[in-house]
Amino acid sequence: MGLFSAISPGFVAEVLDISNHAVTGAVVFVVFASSAVAQIVLRGDNHLSAQRWGCAILIVGVVVLAISLWASSLPLLLVAAVICGIGQGIIFTNGIASITGELPSHGKADVTSAFFVVVYIAISVPVIGAGAVAAHWGLITAGIVFASIVGLLGAAAFILLTVEDRRGQRPPTH
Repeated sequence: MGLFSAISPGFVAEVLDISNHAVTGAVVFVVFASSAVAQIVLRGDNHLSAQRWGCAILIVGVVVLAISLWASSLPLLLVAAVICGIGQGIIFTNGIASITGELPSHGKADVTSAFFVVVYIAISVPVIGAGAVAAHWGLITAGIVFASIVGLLGAAAFILLTVEDRRGQRPPTH
């Protein structure tokens, strides 16, 4: 979400040379709307499995994002926004559900607040980093670099969630 918020306005205006703010807003809207719809529609019973699917979808989305930046393509950017939004929405809703599902009622507010602090920091880092990198290497390179980083983090999360899910499926050893 932070990556789209950081990269898409400058990309649409500077690279695609589209000065219409509604187009820029539409790109950001699409990623957030896709996330919101995914959070409502794609809640899973197995939160670890759902989060893994979300990571896989997010990885595909950032690959499409990198290709859209490289090809300077608004249609591909919109496709990336939908895919990334869906992946992020699945990860977010199932992440919070898996965390709060394990807690007693009196601890949910504290942990949920901490979760949102981490999420807001995670949204802010790409904005600041992409801006700094774009100043030196250009907007397209910054976007591709950060899309790659998000893809690698998504792959690491996928692996960790797979290990955790398998650990939970093993019968206890005595």
